[in-house]
Amino acid sequence: MARAKPDPVQAREAYRFGYLIIRDWLAALPGDIWSIRSALPGWTIADLAAHLAVVAKAAGEITVAPKESKPLTPVTYMGRYEAAADDIADAARELAGAANGSEHDLLLVLDEHYESGLRNLEQFGDDDPVVLAPRGPIRLSDYLATRAVELAVHSDDLARPVPGIEPPTMPRDVTRLAVRTLLDGLADRVP
Repeated sequence: MARAKPDPVQAREAYRFGYLIIRDWLAALPGDIWSIRSALPGWTIADLAAHLAVVAKAAGEITVAPKESKPLTPVTYMGRYEAAADDIADAARELAGAANGSEHDLLLVLDEHYESGLRNLEQFGDDDPVVLAPRGPIRLSDYLATRAVELAVHSDDLARPVPGIEPPTMPRDVTRLAVRTLLDGLADRVP
């Protein structure tokens, strides 16, 4: 059975609104919270916010892949994170370090990268080309589905260790797209 492909415009809108929820949640955090450990082992709240900025920056750098490129499935694409885990962590920590502990500066970078990423994504309109993304070629709608997974997972990683502050509530479209993406990947692995 063929996997249902996400609509690229709806997936882009889910990314947009999911990002805004996390960004607003981060902006409301007291300054002392940024240095506590997130639920992701070895990562602080600031490190994880910086990771989201790196993710947003990557969206600004995707380009249409050569015609002969075979797109990865979302789960195969996300499966490549493990091999790149050290590079992913280093990029986030470098960016967090460049902010010198200033959550304000980190939010400015996050906004700048997000706006650049969104401008790049919007140039595709309602087309769904195979794009070159950091972990390989992938259909644009599938790439955006992996962004929904990132937002859904990391909103939880950010919120769980923060006492007394309501967690960010991901829009249903983000959660639905993330869950559907993960379920499709699980179904692909069933014999």
